[in-house]
Amino acid sequence: MMAARFLRRSLPVLRQARCYADAPSGSAQMSFTFASPTQVYFKEASVKQVDVPTLTGAFGILPAHVPTLQVLRPGVVTVFNDDGSATKFFVSSGSITVNADSSVQLLAEEAFPLDQLDVARSEVGTEPIGGFGREEKNSSSTLLHHGLQETVEGAPPYTHRRDSSGEGGKLSSSAYTSQTN
Repeated sequence: MMAARFLRRSLPVLRQARCYADAPSGSAQMSFTFASPTQVYFKEASVKQVDVPTLTGAFGILPAHVPTLQVLRPGVVTVFNDDGSATKFFVSSGSITVNADSSVQLLAEEAFPLDQLDVARSEVGTEPIGGFGREEKNSSSTLLHHGLQETVEGAPPYTHRRDSSGEGGKLSSSAYTSQTN
């Protein structure tokens, strides 16, 4: 009887007990892999931060970042090494995967160290790209050219939009969105 009375009185107190969240399981280190079809730039390297341009906007990745999968847009990827130095690369497109264990994989269609880019040679990027229809040739090459210009000259990001008739592409300097018909 006494035990039942004790349990009845202590039950509300037990309900009021504070519970704390567990510390995040991610490590303080971030394992970073960055590759293109022709070269591996980082392979499971420990880095401090990675800044990436994506179709939904640019963002920075730190250790214990929330897991995500994003599509890259043409622009600059900045890798901050543990020693504080920064390395910049131009990427044409690709994907970035952030895992719960603080590992990050960046796979780019094409990637070049920023110091290897030449503005004069980027003019070649406006030539039509083979294998597509006339409309896709012009819009794809123009988008890539403007991505290169943004990288080298620091120009605002460009947007590729289709008009309602499905004809041609237009570039504007607003956030990247792609409208479908």
